[in-house]
Amino acid sequence: MRIPGSEVVAPVAGLVLAAGLSTRMGRNKQLLELRGETVVARAARMAHEAGLSPVMVVLGHQAELVRAAVAHLPILTVENPSPVRGATSSVREGIAALAEHAPCRPGRGRHSQRYATGDRSHGAGAG
Repeated sequence: MRIPGSEVVAPVAGLVLAAGLSTRMGRNKQLLELRGETVVARAARMAHEAGLSPVMVVLGHQAELVRAAVAHLPILTVENPSPVRGATSSVREGIAALAEHAPCRPGRGRHSQRYATGDRSHGAGAG
């Protein structure tokens, strides 16, 4: 991402929220197949292919199964210990983990993040 009026290029990180309980669905929608891959793997792959770096997937409900679904991708994961607290708690966990894994360096600009929920990877994330 180019900062207006600057020659500094700041990295843009991707944050994929995949910690939800999927209570209305009745099963973990992150693990459903969509065009030959799980929903969460598709979201993480698309974020990576879009040039976001690093890509952090926030896990919660069935964390080990979701982690296994994205293990083949060049991404990072962090676990939300309280996914019942909602998406905001996952955003907090993800931003904290990104700050740990990809700290900003002086003179290199600030990190930006793009957010997407794993089940809405077909469009642009908010952020």
